[in-house]
Amino acid sequence: MGNEDLASASIQIIGVVIGAGVSIFVSRYYFKKSKYPAQVTAAMIEDVLRMLIQMQHGIAYCCGKRISRIPRDRDRPHIVAYWLSAQAVTPGERVDILVRVQDEGMNFSGEEFINIAENEARVAYKVRREGFGFYSCTVNVPQQATPGIHTLSVHLVDNRDKEYMQDLTFAVV
Repeated sequence: MGNEDLASASIQIIGVVIGAGVSIFVSRYYFKKSKYPAQVTAAMIEDVLRMLIQMQHGIAYCCGKRISRIPRDRDRPHIVAYWLSAQAVTPGERVDILVRVQDEGMNFSGEEFINIAENEARVAYKVRREGFGFYSCTVNVPQQATPGIHTLSVHLVDNRDKEYMQDLTFAVV
């Protein structure tokens, strides 16, 4: 009876080890396989939300730019993409900007914690919360603006005082 119990226990242990190995392999395979559809679905949802914001304000955000430089600490608020209402503007015109903010710590409170300022003119712009991580602002380009690429500095701070700075660019012709 002792040998039978030992054999039974050995078979159970081998079964558990093999079952665990198979389940780890299968879960990793399906996790990698499902990553692409999840990314596509998230991008589609983002596009629909952006279109709803465009319809609400009557602004066509035509020029989208993805930002590749993001913080290593994903709990820091950062901009993942932004859209402009015009590819290039002339002095005296305005450009509307829509930004998508992401903070994986879910502790970014809103427009009072985002500051968008133009470096050359040293002007800060009012930021409006659009919802679902989208924020917008309107930049009035001064008549005396020089042609070229203009940079906006974006300073983001979350509830845990984690901050991040990013630059957005637009062209003046």
